[in-house]
Amino acid sequence: MGCWPQPPRSEPDKVRIAGLDVAPGQTYREAFAAYREHWEWVEDRARHHGVRALVELHFGSMTPSASAARRLLEGLDPAYVGVIHDIGNLVIEGWEEPAHGLDLLGEYLAHVHVKNCAFHLAGVDSDGTLRWEPKWVPLREGRANLAELFRALFSVGYDGWVTPEDFSTLVPPAERTSANLEYVRSLASAAGYRLG
Repeated sequence: MGCWPQPPRSEPDKVRIAGLDVAPGQTYREAFAAYREHWEWVEDRARHHGVRALVELHFGSMTPSASAARRLLEGLDPAYVGVIHDIGNLVIEGWEEPAHGLDLLGEYLAHVHVKNCAFHLAGVDSDGTLRWEPKWVPLREGRANLAELFRALFSVGYDGWVTPEDFSTLVPPAERTSANLEYVRSLASAAGYRLG
């Protein structure tokens, strides 16, 4: 394995494509079928413009999991369409073990976002039911095991970009960015990547 991150390769520019919502009166299956048709068009446009169009694993979307994204893109050309894996979003909806999800994405894995999330008690209903809500937390503190993610990335041979998205706000941005870079480098090194 070479150094991580790899030097820039000559690959197409990447662009994230926003999702479609389920329209009023439409079933999820109908919406997903329409979304698939949308992505067939997107693939054609991406090929025409020489870019790679990406869908992100995101809660509240039609692709909250690697399984859903793979189903959406299956049969389309991975040179022109791909997936942004986002473990922080998966904590909220769509959780799959990192090794399984990354393996399933295969050639569609195009980019990785790294953030973390934890659930916090938001209140108690009058009948005693506890209500939990997600909250962005520093990379080291949430539900997602980032060391496991990096081991899984290494095991599938991923050598692309990893972008920290730390939406926690307890630490000033410059200090948070520096600490996150150090942490991500330590995770990559421990997973087996040789750092340049």
